[in-house]
Amino acid sequence: AALLRACGPHFEKDLQAHLPPAVQWLMTMVTHIPVDASETVQELCGYAGQLLLPFLEEFLKVVSEVAPKAPSEVDAALHGALLGITRNLPADQAVMGFARVC
Repeated sequence: AALLRACGPHFEKDLQAHLPPAVQWLMTMVTHIPVDASETVQELCGYAGQLLLPFLEEFLKVVSEVAPKAPSEVDAALHGALLGITRNLPADQAVMGFARVC
């Protein structure tokens, strides 16, 4: 988390291309290292959610499958990650986006 706080504001164009695959990989790790992976996903989505908007549906599907079977802190972190992405939707789409996450 400390590394993300330090680096988050400085995402360069060269790093942006690596962000979606990194989050996709972390989502697959939630079943293996639930707390660490879900908290890292939440941190990334909180800092760079606008870059992950094209992947919202994919992440929503994964969270819908994983969260009900996960401990409450993992469920909360994954839903927080989705909200970190959703808050970047245009105003006319944000309400529906939030409703789908919640």
